[in-house]
Formats: sequence, structure tokens, C-alpha cells
Amino acid sequence: MEFSDKYPDLLLAGGKGGVVSLFHLNGNLSNSENKNVIISFKAHQKWISDVKFLSENICNKVDSNTQSIPIITSSDDGFIKVWDLGKCRKNSQSGFEEPKLIYKNNNIHDKGIFSMDEVNGLILTGSKDRSIVLSKLALSSTLTPSFEILSTFNHHYNVVKSVNWKRTLNNENPVIFASGGQDRMVCIKDIRTNDTDNAELSIANAHDGGVHTVLWNPYFNSSENDQENLEKNHNMLMTAGMDPFIKVYDVRKLTKNSSDEANSANPLFIFKGHTSNHIKKITSINSPKFLSNETIVTTGEGNDNISLYCLKTGLTLSRGELPEKPITLAINDINKTKNLAVSCKSGSIYILHSNN
Repeated sequence: MEFSDKYPDLLLAGGKGGVVSLFHLNGNLSNSENKNVIISFKAHQKWISDVKFLSENICNKVDSNTQSIPIITSSDDGFIKVWDLGKCRKNSQSGFEEPKLIYKNNNIHDKGIFSMDEVNGLILTGSKDRSIVLSKLALSSTLTPSFEILSTFNHHYNVVKSVNWKRTLNNENPVIFASGGQDRMVCIKDIRTNDTDNAELSIANAHDGGVHTVLWNPYFNSSENDQENLEKNHNMLMTAGMDPFIKVYDVRKLTKNSSDEANSANPLFIFKGHTSNHIKKITSINSPKFLSNETIVTTGEGNDNISLYCLKTGLTLSRGELPEKPITLAINDINKTKNLAVSCKSGSIYILHSNN
């Protein structure tokens, strides 16, 4: 799931059946079934691995009179696709509305795509074929696409489950990304090097099972930061996997020349799962997110809980409960109020609000 930066009331979500849905938080755009659904359509033949609104740097080149809302989707079917949600038409076969398909490509990987990230048209895809591919997408003012594969990275030994660009201070093109995989490794790669087979930094056995989440702190450039905190927050990386732990690293403290195992023992914080040890549970934290420079929020372990943890003290701030089991999270900010979208196993999405 992802909120739109340009239209913060819009929420984009993808699901197991290859279905993508666009929701409006105020519910003043509707269809006959759900007042909050703007459009819901089958985008892929297999489950959706990621859905994203395309970066503003790409969208700013599109003619504003077109009223376009370009998005990009990736899937286990091996495709990435670019759609325009601002232009919908009825599918002659299904009879349902679907957006205009701008571009599609299934020649990037040999197997399904498990993870995807995009900044300024630079697209990272992590695959079941163990590779990470860097591609470049550009759109003309009339939404005519151009697409180019730039590099293929082979520093993982199993399925690549998560990729995430390290955003820059001035929204310039990113050059560093983190990745995590079923091989239990967390890797940090600088694309400016010529070595596509090795990462600049790696953490072996980062989790007891596969790593499904690597995430840089997106709030590093907030106005309250002094220079010291800006550097610290800009280099803050969170990881989660198939164990009950969230780990937060300052990557400046990882050592290239030390063993990968030594790096795995050097996190800033380790947050343990939010279920009592006496309760039978699924030992996996799901979809942790930075809520600010000081807090993270997470679901997981097969229960109804949502937990908040403090990045200053390492303590648990609060723990709440939803009527059903939450799975994934998305966060946006509107007028200093944070909206937290929580998707659940049933398909329901809850919207929670916080002023902190």
C-alpha cells in the first residue's frame, strides 16, 4: 500500500489476486459497492508484490491538462506495468472499468518479481531469480514511455524479498540501496561502483529466517534535525524478517573490512515482537514502518496488535489492538496529522489517525 504525495487523500493497494485498488479517504468518489473505492481492477495474473505512485519528478513532465495519475505495479507474474489511473475505460471482456495501460515488460527477470522501489524513474526490482535489476523509466508530456535496463546485481544467494532506495537530501537521483533476501542477508549497494556481484556492506544472518523488509528512514530531512541528527537519521536502516525482531542500524557503524557476522551484532536497537511468549504465534514481524525520526510502528506475529517503539530509548511506547489481524501498513501526513492505513487479512483497510 502507498499514499500519494501529490494527492494525500488517495491510497493505492495491491492484493493476492493481482487486483489493484485506489481508495479516497474522504469517500466522496464512489462506486456502487464501496464509497471509498475509486477504481479496482485486475492488473496482473499473480499476486502483486508492490504498487507505487510514480515520483513527482516524472509526473511533473506530464502535461497537467491530461489529469493523469501514473502508477507502477510489479508482480509474481514477472511483469512491471505502468498505468494511468486518470484515464479509465470499460474492458470489453470483463465489463469492468480499468485504467489505461501505458507500459509493460516481463523481460527484466527470469522469475517473478518479489519487491520493487522507484525514485525519479530509477526502478529497483528484486526477484525470485536471486537478482536485483536497475532500470530507468521516462515519460514524455503525452505519457509516451521509454524504458532501459541499466544494471543487474547478483550479490544475493536466494530470493530477493525487499529493495529500498536511500533517498537523498535534495531529491536528487539516489545512488545507494539496501536489499534483503531469503538468504538472511542484508546488503547495501552503491550503484556507482563497477562491481555488480558484491555489495559494499553486508550483514550475514541478519535474522533467523529470510529478510522481508529493509527500509531507510524517510523522515531524515525533517526541519527539527540539526546536522548531527540529520546524518544519523539519514543513515538509519530498519530490517525485519521471519523472526520476532526488528533491528535498526546506523550504517556508518558497519565495517566493510569486518566479517559479515560482526556487522550483524551491531544494531542500534533490537525490538522484540509484541506477543507474550506463552501464546502460540507466528514468529514474524510484518511491515514495520518509520512513523517519525523517533518512532516506528509494526504489526505481525499473527495477532491483532499494533505496536509503537521509541528510537531514542529503545522502549515500547504503546500497544493497540484492531478487530482483526493487520498485515501491512502505509503512512502519510496531512496538516501535521499522520494517517496510518492498516490492511487486514480479510481485505479490510482501517485508517488510524495520530497527532504525534
